Amino acid sequence: MDDLSLSLLDICMNSAEADASTVKASIMTYPDDHKLEMTVEDDGVGMENDVAEKATDPFYTQRPSRKVGLGLPLLKHAATNTGGDFHIRTRPGKGTIVRAVFHMDHVDMPNLGDLASSVLTFVLHPKTNDFTFTYGDVKNTFVFDLNEILRIIDKDDLSNGSIRRYIYDMLQEGINMKEGENHEDIEGIKTVTR
Repeated sequence: MDDLSLSLLDICMNSAEADASTVKASIMTYPDDHKLEMTVEDDGVGMENDVAEKATDPFYTQRPSRKVGLGLPLLKHAATNTGGDFHIRTRPGKGTIVRAVFHMDHVDMPNLGDLASSVLTFVLHPKTNDFTFTYGDVKNTFVFDLNEILRIIDKDDLSNGSIRRYIYDMLQEGINMKEGENHEDIEGIKTVTR
């Protein structure tokens, strides 16, 4: 993947394909340690140990629609290429947690990319219902909660261009928030300044 936003989208899509009803994604930075942590947690079907061990092999996939599975192997490579870590925790019937840690000051640190577009793409996926995306650092945290949006509108209304634009703008605002800025909490966005 060219950037982390595409990796995040790919792993979230894996969660949807694993019949997850709840997906929690986060990208958090720890400037004092020069680290970025990306996590995707779901309550999908999970994986047996032997499948989890093969999951980072680019020539292995459980999807019948393709012959290779590159999302997890590329994410693992990107993280470890910066001197970071990559872990998968999973249990059959209990879900999966994918965690990648990057050293932000490493020359091979990937760009974040267009996080708002990637998150919006996952929000629009037909299998996406209970989804939260958290982004921030030790001082400011932005939380997008799709459930808050779906309390106001129906899932079908997400196909409306004006609503999609509104959600995209909400995501952009939350992702781009700066320390010390005043952000009012609105439906679907919660900002926490520490």
